[in-house]
Amino acid sequence: EMVKQIGRYMEKGPRTEVLGPVEADPEYQLIVESNNMLVELDTEINVIHKFARDSYAKRFPELESLIHTPIEYIKTVKALGNDLQVTKSGVEEFLPAATVMVVSVTASTTQGLAVYM
Repeated sequence: EMVKQIGRYMEKGPRTEVLGPVEADPEYQLIVESNNMLVELDTEINVIHKFARDSYAKRFPELESLIHTPIEYIKTVKALGNDLQVTKSGVEEFLPAATVMVVSVTASTTQGLAVYM
């Protein structure tokens, strides 16, 4: 519903004036609501990222220092699983080539243990 409302305001284009206090404006309230939702979403992503890092560190402890963004880290963990053969995992679909190479070389020498998630 919120996305539809944002779409409607975007279709209308920019306004030249606001009547009354800005805080009472429905468009302003939608922006505040959207920002709050984004903060909640970001918090949830960080919680999941921390869980994945803590769980997967036993298998591939170096990965945390190689991939810094939460979404890419989680996608990489999902793609690799316990099999650290990077070339067969499909990570090249979402990681830059240089990162794939570094992850591949590091994965071949890691001393991590298998994990069961």
